[in-house]
Amino acid sequence: PALPARLPAFRCSAGHFWCDVGLPLTSMLPAFHDTDSERRWLALHSLLGYRPFAVLPGTFGAWNTVATEHCDLGYSGLRDMGDYEPFGAINTVLDSKDVSESAQTHAIGQKLAFANTLCENLLAAILVRSRLRQQDPDYHIDNPEAVEQTGDFIHRACVQFLVGMGVNQGDVDLHNTLPGIEANHFQAWLERAASEVVYWTAAQPDVKNPDTPAFDHHQSRWDHSHCYALDLRGTGQLCPTLYPDQRPNALGQYPQDFHNSEQRLNLGANNTVFPLIALVQGLTALAAAQLQQGADSST
Repeated sequence: PALPARLPAFRCSAGHFWCDVGLPLTSMLPAFHDTDSERRWLALHSLLGYRPFAVLPGTFGAWNTVATEHCDLGYSGLRDMGDYEPFGAINTVLDSKDVSESAQTHAIGQKLAFANTLCENLLAAILVRSRLRQQDPDYHIDNPEAVEQTGDFIHRACVQFLVGMGVNQGDVDLHNTLPGIEANHFQAWLERAASEVVYWTAAQPDVKNPDTPAFDHHQSRWDHSHCYALDLRGTGQLCPTLYPDQRPNALGQYPQDFHNSEQRLNLGANNTVFPLIALVQGLTALAAAQLQQGADSST
């Protein structure tokens, strides 16, 4: 089925309800369900034993085409309950070729796999929404409203994540929930995460995507020559406002280093980190808080 026209954040609670009862959904997106190479994208790959010196996950291949096509999260909730695994036997995450079986005990591996699934399911909702917004000519980094709306979606998705995990909505306070992000820094984190999402997922004017309608940037009020594709092509650097300290050509060349072998656009340059750094930090903190809460309640 086609992607929904809108993706309300309150539907994000659907998948996390099943996580709360010990049945995490491990393949919300095709990117998390690679049955051919057995090498799936992992949100927490460094914690799972893959290149422990690399803190962040790697590039997200074919992000706005096959990797997010036919997602299990739809406008009215979950579309598919086929790929869930009971806590204690979350095998698809740990069976990935990029996971070291000897990096942790079985019990710790299950907790990390569970946390990985929590992060990926939230990320799935944000990426699908971003893909839907690509055809909006006002979805642009220079548009404060686009950044604000994206931040609001991230915030509401995280709140509904906690509601799905059994927290009373009236008790949810993200300002005091994310370890490592101080309460008075929460808004700054949210704005940074939203800015990175819009900058990296807005339509790139020179990208020919066979799976989506052509993007006419002339319909926009915003200068779509200000985008990461043309920033890199012109100067070899990303937006200096978002990334003030950077080396020229540190991410490689555009477009050749940003597409997979089938010429589909990746999110991030090949063999580099996933560029939504602030978002990953926040989602990891949110999952860590849930693991800690579970540990506290069991003692």
